[in-house]
Amino acid sequence: TVLSDIEYESGLQYFEVSFPSIHPDAELCIGIAAPSIIDNFRVLPAPEFNHFGYMMTGEIVGLGQVVRDDRPRIRILDKVEMVIDYGMEQITFFHNGYPVSKVQDKHIRGRLRPCITCAGPFEAVINPTPMLPAMPPEWDPARRQEAVEISKDGLTASVQHDTGSARSVWGTTVYSHGVLYLEIVVELHGRTGYLVFGVGNRNFAGGRKFSALATLPLEEYYIIGYTSRGDIILGGYVERRGEEQWSNSDRMGLMVDFDKGIFAAYKNGQPVVIGDCPGINVGVSPVVTMINGPHSVRLVPMPLVPHPPHRWDAELCHKDVLLSNYDRTAKNKATSGYPTIVSAHAIRHGQQYIEFFMEYLPESSFLMLGLCSGPAHTANTRMLSSDMASWSYSSSGEIWVRGVRVQSSREPFMTNDTFGFLLDVDQASITFFRNGYPVGFCADVQGDAVIHGLRPFCTFGYSNYTIFLNSCARLPEGSPRFDMVYKSPDIFVSQDHLTSTCLSYLACHTVRGTSGVSTGVFYFEVRVNYIKLGGYLALALGTHDIYQNKAVRPVAHYHCFAYTSQGEILSMGQTITEGLPRIVSGDSMGLRADFSTGLLIFYKNRHPIGHVGGISGELFPAIIYGNEKFSTTIYTNARQRLEVPSFHQQTLPKSIRLEAYDMTAKNVSGRGFPTARASSCYRSGTFAFEVTVESLAEGGFLSIGIGSLNIAENEEYIPPEKFNSFCFTSSGEMFALGQVVSGGHQQFYEGDVVGFICNLDKLFVNFFINAKQVGEIRNLSPHMEYTPFVVFGNGNFKVTINRVPKIGKILALHEKMSQESKDSRQKNFLDDGEDDPHVFDVHGGYIKPR
Repeated sequence: TVLSDIEYESGLQYFEVSFPSIHPDAELCIGIAAPSIIDNFRVLPAPEFNHFGYMMTGEIVGLGQVVRDDRPRIRILDKVEMVIDYGMEQITFFHNGYPVSKVQDKHIRGRLRPCITCAGPFEAVINPTPMLPAMPPEWDPARRQEAVEISKDGLTASVQHDTGSARSVWGTTVYSHGVLYLEIVVELHGRTGYLVFGVGNRNFAGGRKFSALATLPLEEYYIIGYTSRGDIILGGYVERRGEEQWSNSDRMGLMVDFDKGIFAAYKNGQPVVIGDCPGINVGVSPVVTMINGPHSVRLVPMPLVPHPPHRWDAELCHKDVLLSNYDRTAKNKATSGYPTIVSAHAIRHGQQYIEFFMEYLPESSFLMLGLCSGPAHTANTRMLSSDMASWSYSSSGEIWVRGVRVQSSREPFMTNDTFGFLLDVDQASITFFRNGYPVGFCADVQGDAVIHGLRPFCTFGYSNYTIFLNSCARLPEGSPRFDMVYKSPDIFVSQDHLTSTCLSYLACHTVRGTSGVSTGVFYFEVRVNYIKLGGYLALALGTHDIYQNKAVRPVAHYHCFAYTSQGEILSMGQTITEGLPRIVSGDSMGLRADFSTGLLIFYKNRHPIGHVGGISGELFPAIIYGNEKFSTTIYTNARQRLEVPSFHQQTLPKSIRLEAYDMTAKNVSGRGFPTARASSCYRSGTFAFEVTVESLAEGGFLSIGIGSLNIAENEEYIPPEKFNSFCFTSSGEMFALGQVVSGGHQQFYEGDVVGFICNLDKLFVNFFINAKQVGEIRNLSPHMEYTPFVVFGNGNFKVTINRVPKIGKILALHEKMSQESKDSRQKNFLDDGEDDPHVFDVHGGYIKPR
């Protein structure tokens, strides 16, 4: 243990320290404690030392106990700050200037000294002249307009009814320097009006020294504002329209860089808008305006701060490269050499996906994209030198590492292509993507250069080449394809990389997927085009060199887990299960790997048929062939084919128990109205959800429908309006937005199959009992992210999600037919040629079908 030479006893105290180096195996905790802590020899001191701290693993500790364990990790070059308030008996921890946790305890008093407890080498530097960071924000009761109510904790602001006008509330904290990140959760977005979130001058709010200016146009309150209708307000005026809209349950964030005069808006942790805000270095506070209503928003006082969105760095840009579109579009005007530009942001930890669009890049031309450290913008050569750490992919389909070509004959990219890469610092890997599909992989992305941060870069080949850096790109969900390089020479792969065929009857031959996976949940599915009766084929996961395998049972070296056509499950070279369903031509075979639990589940025709545990490390999907002409094709929509989703384990109420791979849910308490939501969520398109009612006593209650992502918090018979739900009940009623909208429909009982088809493009949902339509609700709330859910009544009731829903055939008709045929078919097939009495419009009552 090492102590600061400063001792605190009263008042408001501030301490700041940075870490130029920490050994990879070290354990470290920074905090405050009684001076006797010098006798401590543990990273987590005993309670008698009166110690409160922030551990490098992201845990907040106090008096020898873990208080919370979900805070950001402390890494090399990070800065940790502490604000000790003796009057409030509390300590607030900050990470790189952002508040991450607040601890309030009666033991935060008396003589206390900052300290570091550590097992392993480290270097820490105290900032002798720190600047006190802004404290976590709250809504200010003195700066709110009429009808705005604030909760006791100061975090929730709401209007309880339709005010017919705009009502604003300002925050308590003023920001004017550094980088600011604010976040709110939309608890209720009313059916009328809209919301605005941003920052502005709190002097407009009124309060003790100022009179409230409620007559001002609401836009004038905002220096930066983002409306739920998708408008961007800058300096009191609407600067842009048509950006992404937001609504109930969305997490909306705003990042402002006061030094650079730029900002970014986030939706559910993903950047959706970026822009410039010159002259922002005035004091600003959080502001929310609620138009009409009812509305309710909640400040997140200590959010997890996302990565800043990427844009090209104007200061590290070659003089002949022109930047535009908020420094995201770069056009090379140089007539000689190879100018290089780099991003303004370095990546030092976590996962981040970066994507580019080729606005002009002729076929067979040269352009290099990748990640690098050091002054790459000063280079004017085709390849960055070997002494500069870089990992890159060229437009000709080559992968380069530290100036050396390590792979060739990959897929090229050109005009109108998208190209991206996923950097996983924790797993030391980069996966390259072209048009949403993985096309290459690099391991061993590590070293001092990575610790200090890698920046995306682009090296241009010729004049007028133009590239767009998509700051708001999302990680593609496309499945891996068959790898043209990492396969047996006796396997043929089609030009689209989706079909592989074995050309030899001698020994076994293996083809690998283009990319591996080591975290999260991964699903991969193929169609077996041809296999002889009794022939051998296996669907497998294995290490990066699995393609070298020539054995029926890959040896332990390949860390292989597989399901064979003989109905066996293999693990690490051993057969662990036999007698399962065999694989024949026409079957769809899938595998679902959950790396958080180490569980691998195999599927046949989308039904789970077996599982094996113990998977870990980076694994690649693979197919092992035992004879010639055997062939498989990858389903590119594999994830959508599987989801028909399971129930969502993470949000499950304690009174509900899941079984059968989370496909069956039961109310084990037999009381209340607990709600189970599905693991998938949808923002557009058409989707289906169907359950079989396994147990429902006479007079019991169940409801099924769609709602916002926080619907699992519901405990009511009719989910309140804030959950934005639309559902059908076992008693034959339809609920919408917290109200009963119709009754007298067909009821459902134990043994029935109940489901719905929801079209979010046209905003309606059809409900079905035993594949027959029984009701419809139209005019669903737009711009929402919905998830299916089931509400269980007061009994031990049980439902199971159908992997292959009966209403799937009806959904297929919706998707495949022309609009004219679809309208005709809907009239004759769904409505039986009669007016449907069960169609309900949320805003207009009963209507007739089209």
